[in-house]
Amino acid sequence: MIQRELRKLIVPLLGPALVLHIAFFVLPVCNAFYYSLTSWSGVSPEKEYIGLANFARAFADHTFLTALENVFLFGILGFLVVFPLSLLFAVILSKKPPFAGFLKFVVFAPTLLSVVVTAVLWG
Repeated sequence: MIQRELRKLIVPLLGPALVLHIAFFVLPVCNAFYYSLTSWSGVSPEKEYIGLANFARAFADHTFLTALENVFLFGILGFLVVFPLSLLFAVILSKKPPFAGFLKFVVFAPTLLSVVVTAVLWG
C-alpha cells in the first residue's frame, strides 16, 4: 500500500527535474554533437556535413593532444591530491581538536577571500 503511494508521488516530483535535465543538458549535448559533425561558421545558415573529419583533424593536432594530456594529468593528480587531503581535514575536524577553528579558517579562507575580492572589485 505504501509502495503504491510512493510511486504516485515519485512521478510528479521527478517529472519537472527530468524535463529540465533533458532541456538543459541532453538536448544541448546532442545539438553540440550534431554541429561537431558539420563544417559551420556559426554565423551563416549553410552547414556542410563532414562526418568525423573534425575529430580526425583534432586528434591529428599536436597542440590538441598536449592539451588533452594536460587535462587528464591535472584531473588525475588533482583527484589524487585533493581527495585524500579533504578526507584528512574532514576526519580531523570531526574529532574536534583544539586547533579546529584555525583549520576551518585555513580551509575556508580561499573561498571567502575570492568572494571579498570580487565584491571589492565589482562593488
